[in-house]
Amino acid sequence: MSKSLSGKPEGGSAASPVPAVLRATVALIVLLYTAAIVRFVGSYSYFVGDDYLAFWSSVTSSFSTYLVRANTVHVVPLHRIVTLATYGIAPMSYGFGLAVLLVFHGLGVVYLYRTLELLKPSRLNVFLVGFYATNVYLGGLMLWWASGLLRLPYVAFSLMAIYYYLRYRRDLWSANRRVGFAALVVACWVLAVGFYIKSVLIPFYLVGVELCVMRRGAWKAAIRNLVPAGVVLLLTAVYLVWWRSGGDPRTGDINLVLHKHIEFFKQSFAVLGFSAAGIPYTSPGAPMLSWLAVLVGWGSLVAYTVVKAPRSALVWGVGVGLVGVNFLMVGLSNRVVLWGHVVAFSFRFYFELIFLVVLFAGMALHRAAARPIATPWIARVVPVLAVVGMAGIAVNGYQRITHEFRTHYAYEGFGKARRFVENLLPALDELDARAEPVTMLDGRAPIYMGDGLRYSVLIRLLGRDKNMLFDNEVADYRITDTGAIVPFR
Repeated sequence: MSKSLSGKPEGGSAASPVPAVLRATVALIVLLYTAAIVRFVGSYSYFVGDDYLAFWSSVTSSFSTYLVRANTVHVVPLHRIVTLATYGIAPMSYGFGLAVLLVFHGLGVVYLYRTLELLKPSRLNVFLVGFYATNVYLGGLMLWWASGLLRLPYVAFSLMAIYYYLRYRRDLWSANRRVGFAALVVACWVLAVGFYIKSVLIPFYLVGVELCVMRRGAWKAAIRNLVPAGVVLLLTAVYLVWWRSGGDPRTGDINLVLHKHIEFFKQSFAVLGFSAAGIPYTSPGAPMLSWLAVLVGWGSLVAYTVVKAPRSALVWGVGVGLVGVNFLMVGLSNRVVLWGHVVAFSFRFYFELIFLVVLFAGMALHRAAARPIATPWIARVVPVLAVVGMAGIAVNGYQRITHEFRTHYAYEGFGKARRFVENLLPALDELDARAEPVTMLDGRAPIYMGDGLRYSVLIRLLGRDKNMLFDNEVADYRITDTGAIVPFR
């Protein structure tokens, strides 16, 4: 009988393999959901806002300046390098950009499964990863490319850091291997922080995991295990000093109003809780039946695990605490100062939390499922119900999130950007084929393309500027708000 990281024997049922047909079915659901999201986003959205700022900086700034130039709170050299490489390989190809995001998403899925299996080999793990990979908010990170490139690598490298930390604490007999795993933890942190400021929370994730898997009362061993977390915490402090010295001055605006934090936390936990049921929670005032279903669902899950394994209460507490720290980082930021608690309804802030939800829910369920299910027919029915539930939530989530993208005012700009470029490119190609240069009015693109984005910048980034001149005094053509090109005079 195998042992978990906490040293306790595994239950026979929980450690038994997932039947091949169920494993294949979960994988198929995940692949179909991902393909559907990518297909929708690839035909609906396009580069907007910060995407153009990053692309333009990559072709006009020196490499060293480009790497460390702040974009509000983000000073993210690796994000910049991947942006530069993406534009260099396939300029302005949204399909290629989505492929880059999928690489990081796939890495996160793989390491979430490996981490759960390292914590405890269990038939639960494939379902937990399936629920993660079909979460309703995945589409939000595919919709806005620059935002997805911040968060999906961060999720992947955070999970890798946790995985190698668990390998480090498990490998007690080889000093060289322990040093190697500790080095990998630090390396994963470096990679993560190169993409996203929230990587400063990784040492706290490591401490949280240690609290959940340590033997009861074994504080000395836990402190020894946390050496890599201590190194990462020290590096985090150094990074924050450097970040603060080079960040946007607006990062000094901090929300310290208590009632705003309470409202922000309340709405943020609601949005996260609803997402588990495949429901994008876009504003206060969800139907009472929906609230009741979500509360009963989460309450039943927590109650089940705590009744079966009382120490699961600690796991839930640590998990909620870490999610709360994530919300606190956003709640303190200049975004909430500028826009208030409406920030809590921004889809892009939530998929980056789902791996924490799944990881800590998994640890709680591992404890609760340590005893085999005594009734054979229940043991056979439960996995089937889990697959059916996952498929239903995935379908519901896809329908709801794509509806929100099409109809919600906060996301319709992405669709407008796609239609604008689809109208613009054929007209530019026609003008570009002329023998004589074409003179264009250099106005500003519509606000949904990017605040202050000029047509001269957009057309150069699109690679259609070789036969194009911009002179507002003698311009012959102008670009309309729909992307059409019409005579100016």
